[in-house]
Amino acid sequence: MAARTAATMPRSDLPAHTSASQLSAYARCPRAYAYRYLEHREPEVRSTGMALGSAVHSTVQWWFEQRAQEREVSIEQALKILNADLAAATAFDNVCWRDTTPERLQAEGARLVRLFIEQKGDLPVIESEVRFDFVIVDPDTGEQMPRPLLGYFDAELVTGNLIELKTAKRSYSEVDLRVGIQFSAYRTAARYHGVDVELMALIRTKTPKLQHAVLPHDRDVSRWFMASAATIERAVLAGHFPPASGMACSSCEYRRACLGVQAEVVDGEAEAA
Repeated sequence: MAARTAATMPRSDLPAHTSASQLSAYARCPRAYAYRYLEHREPEVRSTGMALGSAVHSTVQWWFEQRAQEREVSIEQALKILNADLAAATAFDNVCWRDTTPERLQAEGARLVRLFIEQKGDLPVIESEVRFDFVIVDPDTGEQMPRPLLGYFDAELVTGNLIELKTAKRSYSEVDLRVGIQFSAYRTAARYHGVDVELMALIRTKTPKLQHAVLPHDRDVSRWFMASAATIERAVLAGHFPPASGMACSSCEYRRACLGVQAEVVDGEAEAA
């Protein structure tokens, strides 16, 4: 079936592109998506987990960029980069520290960075931040969504395979890797390149571990992703942003806004006053 352009054009307040992160955010909670991507609200609380993941990611990227320029680098230098990035990411009054401290967060980040560099620091990376974009097409109707998907792989290997680096509290399951929106988006993008995605996930267990999984490009996965992404994009274009109530509400970064101006946060959980 020939592709056709969607009749509904993007709202003027929407980003020009969608992304795997945006699609995942909408799937988790449409209302939180609207607060972040349409209203551009500052988060009411900031997660130490997000800060840690961002700092580890930027440290690993720095490591490979230095090696690509044939510079001598050490784990100690990498840890200085990590600590500086962590300090910047947590220099806000609304960081939710819960049961951790800056020192504990630095120690955990150091363990993750050491593990990655010791096991994968010699990867033959030829480029970091590899851009990809493609048009979302409904596989059943051939309809093209007006906003293309834009994203970046963390690295490209000399083999051509693309690397995606994650930090997570638990290992990803086979289901996560097949029908998770982010992973299926990456696999769809890699399919256009004719290569595979390699996931490298640093798992934040007491003794951290590295999960390495090759995610081959797959026609069925790409079809599932396109159908899911088209459905989400239609809802976004139509202005449907209902709340998705659930256990995650207590840690949502927009919980006060969602509950209303009389909402209060008690002992780390949002309650209506």
